[in-house]
Amino acid sequence: MQGLQATIHDDQLEYIKGLWTGETKFTDPKAIEVLEKAQVLMQYAQDGFMGLDYGTLPSLFASGQVAMVADGSWNAPTYASLNPNLRFGYFPVPGSSDPKKNANLAGKYDMTWMVVEKSANKEWALKFLEELSIPENYKAFVNAAGFLPTQDVEVESEFVNEMMQYLSEFKLAWDQLFINRENVGQYAANSSVHAEFLKPAGPIETARELAELSQKDWDAAAPR
Repeated sequence: MQGLQATIHDDQLEYIKGLWTGETKFTDPKAIEVLEKAQVLMQYAQDGFMGLDYGTLPSLFASGQVAMVADGSWNAPTYASLNPNLRFGYFPVPGSSDPKKNANLAGKYDMTWMVVEKSANKEWALKFLEELSIPENYKAFVNAAGFLPTQDVEVESEFVNEMMQYLSEFKLAWDQLFINRENVGQYAANSSVHAEFLKPAGPIETARELAELSQKDWDAAAPR
């Protein structure tokens, strides 16, 4: 969903702002296009995919039972550990007919370090981050963890190196930008758009119907 949103919406942040001001809606053409294309993808998914838990997913791909998997780059070390001989790569979800819009990685950084302001160990924690940020140390860390680097360091992972081409215009994913209304209904709840309500995953027939239900929930939760 978030890959489709990033490639179909010209500017996700402006669209999200518009939801609050009333200038945009969940029923806008591009919002419906996101749902329609998500529904197409689900129609090609493994039978019974809604009953498959996330923890089982890597084993299906690593063992060759499925040819493709929609997942975050953070899980690449899991796939590699399950099958050291597995060679796999990445491409962004091609939601747009414009190749340029499909050439970006949409997501969030794999790891964020935080230091508690009122901690007896604050200075030591900051010192740790300072030491970790030394290029030689950071290089060892990202190669051990398998994460995408935020510094310009040499990476050993073939998978990560393949992804580097998509980082020149990194886009924040929807869940990093969207602020929801309090007490909003199920069709617009949390930090995502819920294509899982659409068939074959759920009971709703069309993207238009789901979009209208989402907008109804959003409007009902508007501040009074």
